[in-house]
Amino acid sequence: MKKIFITVILCIGSILFGQIGIGTAQPQSSAMLEVFSTSKGFLPPRLTITQRDSIENKIGGLTIYNTDLNCMQYWNTTKWIGDCSQSPVVGIITSIDCANVTNNGTLISGIAASGVSSVIPYTGGNGGVYPAASFNSTGVTGLIASLPSGVLNTGNGNFVFDITGIPSSAGTATFTITVAGQSCSFTVPVTASTAIVGSLTCGSAVFSPASFTSGTNYNGTLKVPYTGGNGGNYSQISFTNNGLTFTLPAGTLGNGNGNLVYNVTGIPMSAGTISIPISFGGQSCNVTATVAKGSTVILPGNPKGWMRHNLGANTSLDPDVPVQGIHGNYYQWGRPTVVANASTPVPPISGWNTAIAPNNSWQDGAKTANDPCPSGFRIPTYEQFTNLINNNASSNVGAWSIPTDPTNFGAAKAFGSGSNILTLPIAGIRSEANGELSGRASNGVYWSSTQIGTTYSYYLSLQIHAPLVSTFIRPYGMSIRCIAE
Repeated sequence: MKKIFITVILCIGSILFGQIGIGTAQPQSSAMLEVFSTSKGFLPPRLTITQRDSIENKIGGLTIYNTDLNCMQYWNTTKWIGDCSQSPVVGIITSIDCANVTNNGTLISGIAASGVSSVIPYTGGNGGVYPAASFNSTGVTGLIASLPSGVLNTGNGNFVFDITGIPSSAGTATFTITVAGQSCSFTVPVTASTAIVGSLTCGSAVFSPASFTSGTNYNGTLKVPYTGGNGGNYSQISFTNNGLTFTLPAGTLGNGNGNLVYNVTGIPMSAGTISIPISFGGQSCNVTATVAKGSTVILPGNPKGWMRHNLGANTSLDPDVPVQGIHGNYYQWGRPTVVANASTPVPPISGWNTAIAPNNSWQDGAKTANDPCPSGFRIPTYEQFTNLINNNASSNVGAWSIPTDPTNFGAAKAFGSGSNILTLPIAGIRSEANGELSGRASNGVYWSSTQIGTTYSYYLSLQIHAPLVSTFIRPYGMSIRCIAE
């Protein structure tokens, strides 16, 4: 109750007279505040040098007691003034140990340092004062190591440097420092930044050139826009899709929006719409593209492209719709000469060659001069026909005629699925004895380059049941479907 009363009286006195007395009811008339005591002293704020130097918005006359220098000081608007009995002891140490630096926090290239510090041990401190200092980095530049002013321990202690700035690259930042009469160099590792984007805009992706054709070589780029890039670095990324290889070279993101540019090379395998998954910087989406049907098609089991038409067929016609124009020519094994075509009458052919072509007229290892396929293509091997059968589903196309119908050109056997198919017309066979036609719409036969013995060779047999590879004597006239070399 007494304290409350005194406080009220002081407040009334302050209001009425503009003066405050502590320990006295009658402050001196020249003083706004008088503290009176015969047994206690006045204690101003007690600050270290570091605490004092951190005061912001200092005004002239601001007064503190410096616990490092053991004296009163006031701010004269430009510097601290002290009435100390002696000058402060200059800080001196015996050694500084940069080799045993302790780094706290992580530095990432291109990103402002935050919460990063380095602690350097020292020995032999004399308890003196050392000033604030800062040191620029070398090696990886753009960083500053800052040491606030302070007082040394008497004996051993640590200097704590705050690391600020934006590292110019990944690597090692080196700081050469001099404190309290000793020098050394310490290092701080800088890691590569991880590329991060806010979003990928696959719907706005652009291929250049814009068009694809199955079985035809493509060499171009895919540009995928992104938003919210963080300026991070990224390594090369590569993947394959539908026979195409997509490669994003190593690089650095922009800060904000930009484009990922993939190099695209290869031969599209499947015709139709393809979906290309893009995954980058924590985001993913799918780019769609349309691959047009080409003159060749690549099916599982063979990396080479099959011609989509029979040799001698009308290539302007749809190869997947069996009509007379896509049946093509007939050839005897080992010979480049056309012995008949889809318009040749059924009866025997005058002058039919019944001689057997010698071994190696066609070869598996290399295209021979007797191979009738155009440049860049050759007769398929036994192995290629076997792989076609074993790695692809087959289906019958159109109306088949058992045992035969010379007027039915609408039967075919298709390998593959969807738009990625190889359609082989059931064109029949020409007799080895006289060239007479049989088996149209019931038996499709296609020569391979592979020989067996001296009189037989392998061929692809397409009947209404499952396809197979068998052998026949070489003077038979059969269809040919070329494959890329």
